[in-house]
Amino acid sequence: MSAHKFEWRSVIKYLWGLGRAGPDIHRDLKKSYGKQTPHLFSVKRWVQRFSGGETSLRDKQKSRRPKTGVSDRNIAKVRAVIERDRRQTAIKKVSAKKVMAVVFWDRVSVLLVAFYRKGTTMTGAEYAKVLKKLADVLQGKRPEMWDDGVYVFHDNAPSHTSRLSESAINELGFIQLSHPAYSLDLVPSDYHLFPHRKKFLRKRAFTSYTQLEKSTNQWFSLQPPEFYNQGISDLPKQ
Repeated sequence: MSAHKFEWRSVIKYLWGLGRAGPDIHRDLKKSYGKQTPHLFSVKRWVQRFSGGETSLRDKQKSRRPKTGVSDRNIAKVRAVIERDRRQTAIKKVSAKKVMAVVFWDRVSVLLVAFYRKGTTMTGAEYAKVLKKLADVLQGKRPEMWDDGVYVFHDNAPSHTSRLSESAINELGFIQLSHPAYSLDLVPSDYHLFPHRKKFLRKRAFTSYTQLEKSTNQWFSLQPPEFYNQGISDLPKQ
């Protein structure tokens, strides 16, 4: 952990001990750290951890990812998350007509779609920016989610596992569910969201990027909450 992170986490713990609330602590941090201030969601997350009895300022140690995806331990972990009704966010990248879309969705609807046109490479830095956009969207659409924690489940693409992405996930306060290597069948977008979307796209032609992007957003918005809930609920079966 960097000395910088240790420093501001120490400040959060100290101010929390004085009875300060998350937003107040965040404002005080901005006075000292400026643009390097951690996101408000991250401050709230650390306040929540300290309130729950956490004493360490270090990130929780991550266990090594298993080489195979289907195991009793993985199934039990995913089922426990779903049964506790902590909303889970799934992500997948898809290309069509030279357009890549990064899609975040939960049990209710699609939360964010970020489109990238031909020639764009998804890097760790760019993915970190998208995660920050997601945090802003969640603050507006799902503010109650932060009480129980927001789980993010994505595959092991280099942009997702880069140092910048991992840092953004920690600082924004997301909880990352490990995706086992060589387990493509565990991505909800692969077994649920995009197979249905492909049926809709079949034999359809788009004459512009804008038309394709608009059609994609419309299709996502027309799906009922039951559609998205089914995709998340089926995860333990994979």
